[in-house]
Amino acid sequence: MSNPATPPRAVSDQVRGNRGAGPAPAQLATPSALELVSEVSDLAAGVGLLIFTLTPLALPALAPTALVAIVLLIPALVGAMLAAPFLLAWRWRRARDRLPAATTPARFGDGERGYASATRL
Repeated sequence: MSNPATPPRAVSDQVRGNRGAGPAPAQLATPSALELVSEVSDLAAGVGLLIFTLTPLALPALAPTALVAIVLLIPALVGAMLAAPFLLAWRWRRARDRLPAATTPARFGDGERGYASATRL
């Protein structure tokens, strides 16, 4: 039970853990742009220091990772070099087949159109 001589603390004080700090402010103040920039720069400096100090610990793991990546990339590059001429020929043929047929003057006996397609020549 609470002592009747002391007034009970506000619920917000009990939730926040403020012991005897007085009543909680009615609303939080909005930080200014300068305060935001200062806070972000402080956080960036802290993260930079952490990265700077932990980088030497990550270097031994980077060498095997790079080695595995190179070993896996070599067959992929060789395969791409071997497949490129076939893929280019296939693409060229598909593009050629999709183009409208060029027209040339008709030869004798080509029918009513008066022009023959270049594929029939």
